[in-house]
Amino acid sequence: MAEDIPRWLVCGAGAGLAVDLGLYPLDTIKTRLQSKQGFLAAGGFRNIYSGMGSVAIGSAPGAALFFMSYRYMNSLFKEENSFVHAFSASIAEVVACAVRVPTELVKQRLQASSGKRALSDVCREIYRSNRLRGFYRGYLSTVAREIPFSVIEFPLWEFLKSKVAERKVSSAAK
Repeated sequence: MAEDIPRWLVCGAGAGLAVDLGLYPLDTIKTRLQSKQGFLAAGGFRNIYSGMGSVAIGSAPGAALFFMSYRYMNSLFKEENSFVHAFSASIAEVVACAVRVPTELVKQRLQASSGKRALSDVCREIYRSNRLRGFYRGYLSTVAREIPFSVIEFPLWEFLKSKVAERKVSSAAK
């Protein structure tokens, strides 16, 4: 397990960063559509990459933490099964959200602002209003949103992965 940690950190970081950067424009549009001020007042289609700095800073560590935690939790059990994968993914979400929630909060504030704002200004504003606790506003609701997806996604992923491996073994034996 210990020798796999760097590999899982790098793979998790790379995968998380690729997904977040690739889907970022759609996420910005969604955030602006949900904005109190309305889509156009929040920026419409302008500055579609606004807030990308927050994602670039937080995405890789959050995903790396998730995958490392997921693998670690799986390694604690003698036998892996769907329950173990669901449980491991749930714990990994709790851990990863420690990085993901502050990143998401800052990103959404930047996406929903109509003008150009600096990442540091938004961070300072959050800190001044609620100190460190302010960065974790919505932590529990985010964890509650993420866990059901992971409880389905990771047992299914592990099942499909094992089926592909079985097919490779059976086709190699022929």
